Amino acid sequence: AQNLLLASNVVLRVRMYVDEYQLSLLRLHLVLFVGLVGVGFVLLAARIFRERTFGWLFGANLLAAFLLFFTVQFWDTRGFVARWNVREAVESGRTVDLYYLGELGPSAWPSLREIADASPESPLAGQKADARRMLEARREFENGRASVEAWPAFQGQRWSKRWALEFLAVSP
Repeated sequence: AQNLLLASNVVLRVRMYVDEYQLSLLRLHLVLFVGLVGVGFVLLAARIFRERTFGWLFGANLLAAFLLFFTVQFWDTRGFVARWNVREAVESGRTVDLYYLGELGPSAWPSLREIADASPESPLAGQKADARRMLEARREFENGRASVEAWPAFQGQRWSKRWALEFLAVSP
């Protein structure tokens, strides 16, 4: 129980950091890890109270870790973090860390485009020009990269997210 209390304290502290500084990949992965640790403690308690074997405990923990890793490999965590930060900025009226969004890669381009297309009454309107400049720089870089990149370096995710960059070529 004490360890679960400590793990919940870590999650609470991460939540306070997210409220103050926005969500990051590291914070998201920390919460997922602490959740896995919590599942391990619950399984340990089940082993003790139900008198299970060590082999059962090991197998159950192995299954829990496998399920977490298997699930996360299909989840676009970078896109999730970008969407979360933009949504929270709209709801709270705070600014978004555009440079961090830019570091998240192609998954964050739709969120950057959302900021670039913000209406004048939106809380994101103050960052519209910066987001537009960042996307324009990415578009120029990606176009240059695509012209010299060999076909084995093709990435489906990067290609599918390029629509977020292409609007800049025709927008005022």
